[in-house]
Amino acid sequence: MPSIPADVYRDIFSYTDQKTLISCRLLNKYASSIATTFVFRHVRLEAAYDIGNFINVVTSPLRHCVRELTVDTWAGPHATDSVNRDIYPRRDFYRALSYLRFFRNLNHLNLKFDEWCGKRGDEQDAWSAAINENYDFRFSVLDIIFRCLAGNWTPELQHGQEVSGLVSSEIDSEGSIPGDPVNDSLPPGVDAVGPIDIGTLTISNLADFNDERLTQSDSFKKVISFSSLKSLKLLISDQYTTAPDDSVWYRERYDFFDSIPQTWLSPSIAQNIRVLSLYFREYWGWNPKMDFRTVNPGTGPNSGMPNLRVLALGNYVFSHDWQIDWVASLGKRNGKGGLEELYLDDCPIMWQARTLRPLDESNTVIELQDGGVLEVSNTGYPCKDGMFAGRRAWNVDKFNYHLRWCYVLDHWREKMVGLKVFNMGHGYWHGDPLYITVPGPDGTPVLKLEYNPGDPKWREQRSQVMMRSGRRGQLMPDLVHLNYDCPRLTEFPIAYAAENDAPYCYGVGLEHERQYILQYIHFDIELAPIEWVERDDARTVIEELGLNAYETAKRRDEEAYQQLQDAVLERSKSGGRKT
Repeated sequence: MPSIPADVYRDIFSYTDQKTLISCRLLNKYASSIATTFVFRHVRLEAAYDIGNFINVVTSPLRHCVRELTVDTWAGPHATDSVNRDIYPRRDFYRALSYLRFFRNLNHLNLKFDEWCGKRGDEQDAWSAAINENYDFRFSVLDIIFRCLAGNWTPELQHGQEVSGLVSSEIDSEGSIPGDPVNDSLPPGVDAVGPIDIGTLTISNLADFNDERLTQSDSFKKVISFSSLKSLKLLISDQYTTAPDDSVWYRERYDFFDSIPQTWLSPSIAQNIRVLSLYFREYWGWNPKMDFRTVNPGTGPNSGMPNLRVLALGNYVFSHDWQIDWVASLGKRNGKGGLEELYLDDCPIMWQARTLRPLDESNTVIELQDGGVLEVSNTGYPCKDGMFAGRRAWNVDKFNYHLRWCYVLDHWREKMVGLKVFNMGHGYWHGDPLYITVPGPDGTPVLKLEYNPGDPKWREQRSQVMMRSGRRGQLMPDLVHLNYDCPRLTEFPIAYAAENDAPYCYGVGLEHERQYILQYIHFDIELAPIEWVERDDARTVIEELGLNAYETAKRRDEEAYQQLQDAVLERSKSGGRKT
């Protein structure tokens, strides 16, 4: 019987679940070697569980098979909602992080932090809650990872991290693997350790804090400048306090978004990136302001994001004309006629704001690399310094904004001639409903509806579910920035697990019901911490122009939406560029 070609095996195995792949290693010697590369293609390092299997892979020839690594800092159910004591990962987790540098073929790195972020409790005011994964902890993890990727890791760094008080002090957490995996004790077959040119970086729950210890480091700048780094997906979490109205005005949040064009979207990555997913757990874009005009600024063909093909935004607020032009300008040198895929996950238009007076009327002057200057207007945005003046200094006024969806969508239909996918809707934010990813009956990661966030015991249930689901458990809200292009939940057939008849389905994308598209939003600073009101301008339009005018405006939005969808569908069928 003639042997099956290797390419055929690879094609078959690429669609095969993990459990079947393991069995396929027993087919024959030829198939076994190919199946093995798929079995160990993706490995996980999780702080809550034993890292023995991870160490076994990284210290054996199997490490050459690894293309994707997921690092999860969750310390386990005992750490959930602990507010009176510090719960940190075991020492072995920190030590295992440095072994990342031995995955020489790594292409895809996923990093997941806990949703709650902030300073140490003793650095905050009386309202502050204890934060397990505070800024120091997050920096230590990111610093080790970026040093390993850049080829700059040292044993001295490792020792410093372990004595910094950021590892568990419990007796059974002292560590069982060597503390200094130095170059003199490299795994067999590893001659040297240098940079790892990854292609995809995803981070869940990145803190909304520009930690310059990281972003100004040589390691960070080197990794972000990798020409191989084509895909960046960030879910940004907000600083947590027991007085949440204060979190709206943290200066660190505003400084973080101001810094993005010099850090996470610096010119080197902006010029190379093909896929960008940028999500924030709160509304952003207007307050806090995110000015994408300052990302790789300029007027030439290589300014902005000239090679971008896919853009996904979560909770981003549109308020100004320049934002519409910026989206339309993306990907002008990607060879595809511009941006090919656009995903807007809960991205409304702000039609009115009750905020501090006066609004900003200044201009920002940017010095360009070619010696020229670029001037951008800040008109219509809140003055950042005024947001921290305190309530007694507030002088509130009402401001209207003219942007409407019919104009936006018509503009994109005319200008974005390469667009083949336009997806507007609502992802699974904040667990509504709350799904987790767990192994399905065949071993493939699936979604499982396990508990109701409306239940007062849902946090306790979450811990129990995470413990039962083992190494694959992960809350869907932590994956919202990764699942934007998945099919909708309603598009999947429902199967049932034999154990408890819980519904399973594969992947969850954006829901497209009318209440999730063409949305408008209103900002009212005096309603903080719930300062964003998710409603359109119906009352204002009806009072000033009448019900018919409101219905006409609503219908125009819907017609523009349908016309854009029709144009996108036609382009996708014909290969693009048809207007």
